Amino acid sequence: MAGQKPKTGTPKCGICGKQGKLRKTECCGNWICDDEAEYIPFSYERNSCSRNHQRYTLCGFHYAEGHRGHWKDCPECRKEFETEMYVWYGTNEYNFEKLDNPPAYRPTKCAICGRVIRLGTDNFTQSGGDYWCERCADKKLAKEFADRQEASTEGAAVTPKRVKIGRNDPCPCGSGKKYKRCCYGKQTAPASEEVRPVGALDELRHAVQDREFGSLEEAQVFIEGHTARKNQAPLDDFAGLSPEQMYRFLHLPFSSPDLVLFPLHLIAPPDSPMAKLFDLLLAAIGEDGLKATATGNLPLGFVRQSALTHLSDDEREFRPGIRSETDFFDLHVTRVVSGFAGLVRKHRGRFVLTGRCRKLLSQGGMAAVYPPLFRAFTEKYNWAFRGLYPDFTIIQQSFLFSLWLFYRFGNEWRSPSFYEDHFLKAFPAILSEVESERHYTTPEEIVRSCYTGRCLQGFAVFTGLLDIEWEKRGILNRSFRLRTTGLLNELVTFHL
Repeated sequence: MAGQKPKTGTPKCGICGKQGKLRKTECCGNWICDDEAEYIPFSYERNSCSRNHQRYTLCGFHYAEGHRGHWKDCPECRKEFETEMYVWYGTNEYNFEKLDNPPAYRPTKCAICGRVIRLGTDNFTQSGGDYWCERCADKKLAKEFADRQEASTEGAAVTPKRVKIGRNDPCPCGSGKKYKRCCYGKQTAPASEEVRPVGALDELRHAVQDREFGSLEEAQVFIEGHTARKNQAPLDDFAGLSPEQMYRFLHLPFSSPDLVLFPLHLIAPPDSPMAKLFDLLLAAIGEDGLKATATGNLPLGFVRQSALTHLSDDEREFRPGIRSETDFFDLHVTRVVSGFAGLVRKHRGRFVLTGRCRKLLSQGGMAAVYPPLFRAFTEKYNWAFRGLYPDFTIIQQSFLFSLWLFYRFGNEWRSPSFYEDHFLKAFPAILSEVESERHYTTPEEIVRSCYTGRCLQGFAVFTGLLDIEWEKRGILNRSFRLRTTGLLNELVTFHL
C-alpha cells in the first residue's frame, strides 16, 4: 500500500545482540541494552552495555564533552588520550563502529618484568612514569607489607608484666579504700598478688556483700543507683566521657543539646576542601543549571577544570588520569553530599540548585549552607565508599567521639597514631570484624589505616576541622601530622 512503512525486524542491542529492554544511545542513536541499573557502584564491572559504550568509547566521550563534528576525526578527542588508550577507546568491543586507520604505538611494558600490559583491559599499578603488571605490583606491595610487619614486631616477644597491687595502693574494686583494708586476702590470686581486672559484676558483688536490705525493692533501688553512678562516671578508655555520654554521642549526636551543639549558621564562610569544591559546583550550576552526562554524573570538562583549579601540583602527582566524575573522588563526594543535604538536585537532565539552597545562600552565603552540608556528610553519606576496607560502621557512628578527641587534644600537632590509639582504646571490639587471613597485615593495622584514611583524612581534613602537614609523601610512605583549625570550634560546641 502506498505510503506504508516497510516492516522491520525486532531491534537488537548493537553491542551484545540481545533483544528485550532497549533504548537508543544519546551520542549516536543506536539501539543498546537499557541495563545501566545492573551496574553496582564502585564495583568497576563491565556488565552494562549502556555504561560501557558511554564510558569506554570515543563516541561516548566525544558526546559527553560536547565536542563538535564526528568523533573519528575529532582533534580534541585525540589530544585527551595517550595513543594506546586512544586506539583502545576507538576500537574495543563496546563500539558500534570502529576507528578507521588507528595510529601505531609501542606497547606498554611492566617496568619490573617486561611483560606487555594492555592498558585498556589489564590490571596494573602506575608509579610516576612506570607501569607495574598486576603480578609484580602484588609482589612489591606484599614485600612492603612484610617489611613493615617485621619492623613492627621486633622485640614484641617480650612477656608482658601483669599488674601487681601494693598493700597501700588504692583497691582496684573502686571503693576508695587501701587494698590492705579492702580486698586484700579475699582474692584467689597467687601469693604474688597478681590479680585479674575487676569486671562490672565483681564490682557489684563487692558493693552489696556487706549490706543488708529490708526488701527486694530496697536492693533493686541500690543496684539501680550503683549502676547509674557507674554509667555517669568518666572513663579513661572514653577520653574522659562517661558510658552514658558515649551512648548519646553514638546514637543521639544531633539531639543532645546539653552535651553538644551544632550551630545553624557559621560566623564566617568556612575554609575547607569541601566548601571550596561546593563553591566550584555552585558557580558551574549558576542560574541555568549544569547538564548531566548520560550516566547522571557531572560533565567531564567541568570535572577536569575543577581538578586543575582545586588540586595542587603535589596532589595531582598522586592521582590517575581523570576520565569521569568518580576519578576526582572529592568532587564526586561533594556532589553526592550536596544532594543528600537537599541543596542540589537533577531536573530534566541538569543539575540545579534547590529552593532551600537559594534561600540559605541569600541568608548568609556559604556560612549558612555549610552546616547542613556537614550534617549530611556525617549522617547520610556512607564513609565506607572511600576505601577497600570492611564497613567498620563504628568509625562513622563515632564521628562525635572523634570530634571530642580533636577538641581535647588537637591544639598541638599530633601524628595519626595518637588518634588511632584513642579510637582503638574506646572500641577494641572492631578488631574482631577483620578477616585477617584475607589481608597481608594484622587486624590492628587494618583498623588503624582505615580510621586514618576514612575519619582523619576523609572526614576531618576534608571538612576543614584538621590541618594536615606532610612530613614525607610518596607512593608507599605518606607521613603527616594533624592539628585542629578554628572551624572546629565554630561547627561544634561541647558542654562538658
